[in-house]
Amino acid sequence: MGATTLGDNARIEWIQYTTERPRRVTLSTAARIHAELKSGDAWTGIRFEEFHATGPGELPEGCLPGHVVVINVGSPIPSDVSWSGEPRPTKHFLAPGGVSVFPALMPYLPQWGSCANHQTILVEVASEFVAAVSEGGSSTHLGLRPAFDDEDPLIVHLARALREDLRAGLPSGCLYGETLGTALCAHLLQKHGVFEQTFQQYRGGLPKYQLRHVIEYIDDNLEKAISLPDLARVAQISLYHFVRLFKQSTGLSPHQYVLKKRIEHAKSLLQTAGMPIAEIALRSGFGSQSSFTRAFQRLTCSTPKTYRTRISENML
Repeated sequence: MGATTLGDNARIEWIQYTTERPRRVTLSTAARIHAELKSGDAWTGIRFEEFHATGPGELPEGCLPGHVVVINVGSPIPSDVSWSGEPRPTKHFLAPGGVSVFPALMPYLPQWGSCANHQTILVEVASEFVAAVSEGGSSTHLGLRPAFDDEDPLIVHLARALREDLRAGLPSGCLYGETLGTALCAHLLQKHGVFEQTFQQYRGGLPKYQLRHVIEYIDDNLEKAISLPDLARVAQISLYHFVRLFKQSTGLSPHQYVLKKRIEHAKSLLQTAGMPIAEIALRSGFGSQSSFTRAFQRLTCSTPKTYRTRISENML
């Protein structure tokens, strides 16, 4: 399982069909709508964008490069979808909380009407990420079926959790969002997969040699970004099973374990007189001093500065 990506510009894209050749553009540009919140490349193989539209609109005929889940978090939205080869569009009415699934590379032409509050969340997952979640699957055999205005509380919950993680500044790095993405992909494969997908349930945790390799990898890379696909690749198992077996072995999810190790590393660095807290944050794997301070305070009930002062006083 190598790194999975969705493109170079870190935005959800639309492959627009033209008379010459397909052309990739950002979805917001193609639809002429504004993305109020977007994840960019914060997570491996997953993108999140929240859109607000002010009136009716449409996309030119084309397709999405990755699987996209759309959640209506605003008012009811009237919409038409014309699938390639169909004689007439299919009319839909997307209710608040309704979930729609648009498979990768499936040509269609969507249109939507006006509503009081057009607010939608889009979560895109790369086909390669879906394959990494699956048991021995490949991206060519893990297609999804389209769905419109489903009631699916789990998908809504996962999408809102991704949004809150983004708004909080990713305090656990990329691992928490990628864990949510893994749960989303497993659910999509089970509920919307073209072929039936089941996941065997294993007990007993990771074998000791696999757990040792994963922990060594984490310890050696605390200063760097550690992704869930990286850890699953070290363990040589699927993302789905890695998340579950790792927690059985350690009692913590991967993102909780890595955060705990980073805070422990930061505590040791805080005992070094003169090292700026901003540098300690970076050397402990945090993207900024503010995200480090929030995570440190949440786990220790103390700010890094207060902790350092208390340690210094105890050493006198």
